[in-house]
Amino acid sequence: MRSALMGTAARQIDLVEQFRRYGTRILPAGFYRQQHMKEPPWIRAATVTNNVQITAVWQSSRTATQCQAVQNDEVLKPKGGLWFTPWVNSGQPIPDGFRVLWRITNTGSVAKLRRAERGGFYPPAKENRRWEELQYRGVHIAEAFIIRMSDSLLVGQSPPFNVVIE
Repeated sequence: MRSALMGTAARQIDLVEQFRRYGTRILPAGFYRQQHMKEPPWIRAATVTNNVQITAVWQSSRTATQCQAVQNDEVLKPKGGLWFTPWVNSGQPIPDGFRVLWRITNTGSVAKLRRAERGGFYPPAKENRRWEELQYRGVHIAEAFIIRMSDSLLVGQSPPFNVVIE
């Protein structure tokens, strides 16, 4: 059992190191379809826009006043956390009548051992923003889903925002 866990940990270390060197092209096929990821439960609108962007800022704590912008795919230390904010149409806030849910998916051996892989849908913590602590080594995924409140249709979905923790 121990050798299996060590092998899993070694592969994850390699994935983080390889990601640092080569970026997203090193991710295995199916990376964005992890077994533990929940499928969106909403009926999809006839057209689901992917013109949904996520920005992130790092803070030392959830209530800290100073922050630093973080880019998709940036490699981060396992301290503090990120506030994720969804935008539509290149920088517009989510309009009234729509709500945001976040799919947060952890990968990596530490998250797996601690049964913290997640992959479900989570509400915003403040307005449409979501706070996530940086804890587990791995390449993790944040996605924003936009749901029209009048009929609960999925109308927008962001591309994955990769959070790489060393």
